[in-house]
Amino acid sequence: MKVLFFGVLAECTGKQEIELNDFSDTESLKAYIELYHPDIQKYSYQISVNQNLISGNEKLQNSDEIAFLPPFAGG
Repeated sequence: MKVLFFGVLAECTGKQEIELNDFSDTESLKAYIELYHPDIQKYSYQISVNQNLISGNEKLQNSDEIAFLPPFAGG
């Protein structure tokens, strides 16, 4: 699966995109990301799966695109 990071979250991970496999749901993926990039926990963020914002735990497939999105600011 393709995992994307935007804004300050990309700075926390040092990457804008990574490839991962075999995560069954968004909660397990989030736990993995926060374990290896603990600074990401300092920020509030949303997760999207295949360009759809989610509000709970979602099942994942290896073909999914997951994005970690920082808060959006208007201007």
